[in-house]
Amino acid sequence: MEAAQDDVAWLPRPPSTTATANANQHIPLLSPPPAPHQAMRRPLSVRLKKRLSAAVRLSFFRSRGLHADAPLDHMEETGSVVVSEIPDGIHEPLGHDPPASSQLPLELWAEILAYLPSTDLASIASVCMLIRGEAERRLYRSISLTDNTIILFHRTIAASPRHGSLVRRLDAAVYNSFLDERVPIALANIFNLQLDLHYLSLCFSRGAIWNHTVVSSCQYILRHPFPNLRGFRTNMSLMVLPQLMSYIYSQANLEELHLEMDDLIPPNMALPPSLRTFTVFPRLRPGTFREQDLTRITHLCLGRYGFEHFDNLAGPTVGAHLVSLRLGSRLGGTSWSLGEVAARFPCLRLLHVDMGKHINGPAMHPCPIDWRSKKREQLPHHDGEPHPPVGTSGALTVVWAYPHEDGVVLASAVKWHMFLNEVAFVVLRRWSPYVGRIVYRHTIIPYVCATLSHDQTRLIREKDVYMPDDYWKTV
Repeated sequence: MEAAQDDVAWLPRPPSTTATANANQHIPLLSPPPAPHQAMRRPLSVRLKKRLSAAVRLSFFRSRGLHADAPLDHMEETGSVVVSEIPDGIHEPLGHDPPASSQLPLELWAEILAYLPSTDLASIASVCMLIRGEAERRLYRSISLTDNTIILFHRTIAASPRHGSLVRRLDAAVYNSFLDERVPIALANIFNLQLDLHYLSLCFSRGAIWNHTVVSSCQYILRHPFPNLRGFRTNMSLMVLPQLMSYIYSQANLEELHLEMDDLIPPNMALPPSLRTFTVFPRLRPGTFREQDLTRITHLCLGRYGFEHFDNLAGPTVGAHLVSLRLGSRLGGTSWSLGEVAARFPCLRLLHVDMGKHINGPAMHPCPIDWRSKKREQLPHHDGEPHPPVGTSGALTVVWAYPHEDGVVLASAVKWHMFLNEVAFVVLRRWSPYVGRIVYRHTIIPYVCATLSHDQTRLIREKDVYMPDDYWKTV
């Protein structure tokens, strides 16, 4: 109620009736003068007769295959309106043909609208009644909110709950250091509309995480059930939100989970049985999660890890089932060769490594993987040549992602480009056919896909500008 009163207080108050009446006593009410062009125009009845006559004439000759300039031999004038001889059984509206938009099926319109930005979808939804429903479904299906846009979105769906029922993905992020208390309150009130969410993301800045209003709003949000929730992401600390893990476990259909908090997770935590994609930024220590829950995970991202944590995963518990693995910031340790990776992760299809910053020029850390290592003793062999592991459908894709840096000169980017080409060629030659392709990106250079030619003598490179950063989740 307090939030509603604050919103009303911001609105301008209408002037009083008495003041308006007194002001109008001294202002004579005069009708506006006619526009100059209105006196020159013909009466409406005359213009309507001419338009109807032209439309009927055109439709009459079209139905008979005649030219529009043919004489009016088969038309008669009744009163002042021209009427055509329309055959029985034909009931077409007089005038021009229907627009082409009404002749396209809705399935085709759905494909067209998938390529439009949100601004164009909003324009189409406001002017075209035919595809308004499909445009609104596209417009409200995925919503990203930050700071004050949370208040605006709450006002929008409060005035039209039908639009709120179309939301399937909601990403809310509050990064403003000077937090407005109305923002978390409006965020909590959004969930009063019984949203049918499939993906929910709640991320806050370090200062906002410890805000009392933010914590209360998150506690209120976690009381709402989402039976169709497939993905959940948050960086809220377990110290201020201890019921978070029990809420996650209660989601029976949860397939994707991203925990990006800084604090450690208590041991022996339970995960939903349906979980397949898991991102964890806290250190994944032995015993943090139950072993039977980790065996079902196929896509794993370690935000911060040490070699001992990485070594614990590379066993029959998790390593035997992983299809995609992404490694973030490392915390020291020894290194592996690609042969050891193949032996410990037999089903791996994608290995994504965030390489970190290099101030002293082009370089590549040998930890956790020494890309130039020649150790092959643990890599499965066939007639003396490396062979993809049993159960692997297709070769391994390796991704090297360097962070974006502002102010990089073109000469430095060229050096990095040449260095990555050289390393990619060495790795592909040494570990082919186990490594099928290498995709790399450094700062201003977009993703480049590198493969070997058939004779393995040269590197074939192609730009992959459409590769998203979360490609590891789609393998």
